[in-house]
Amino acid sequence: MGRVALRIVAACAWVSGLFKSKKTRFLKRDVSSIKSIFAPPPARHISGEGESYLADDCDFKGTVIHRGTRLVISGSCAGELRQTRRGASLFVNDGAHINGVLVTTNLEMDGQFAGSIDAQAVVIGSSATVQGEIVYESLSFSGQLKGVLFKHKEYRRPSSGAKGVSRI
Repeated sequence: MGRVALRIVAACAWVSGLFKSKKTRFLKRDVSSIKSIFAPPPARHISGEGESYLADDCDFKGTVIHRGTRLVISGSCAGELRQTRRGASLFVNDGAHINGVLVTTNLEMDGQFAGSIDAQAVVIGSSATVQGEIVYESLSFSGQLKGVLFKHKEYRRPSSGAKGVSRI
């Protein structure tokens, strides 16, 4: 939802509250609804400047191509999430549900996932549930794995000699 849609929802809630309750009780309810609309992300991973965040009340379907350095997901997503920047990090908070494909450099999973993961470094936390395929270079897990196929992959290119040296 865009900001305009959120303001319309807040205005509708305010108007409906005038007819249902006393004004003082409504003002308390109105303030709490505004806080929930514009509340910062939950405690574990908070997005900062230049970072992206999918809120816990977000339900997304489709393809996300993220060009930033850090993406934090707390909602539910179905589709493909790709990070194009080398060294990018993807954090999936507890309570998030993802169904599809994740392609990133660094992944920290605490939510529920079903599908395919392609990441250089994968950390699966204790509250995570993962089902599907994991392509990785380094892997650490303490969560639940259900029918997971592991594929190890070297992401670094082997050096073919000294840089800047030509062979004759």
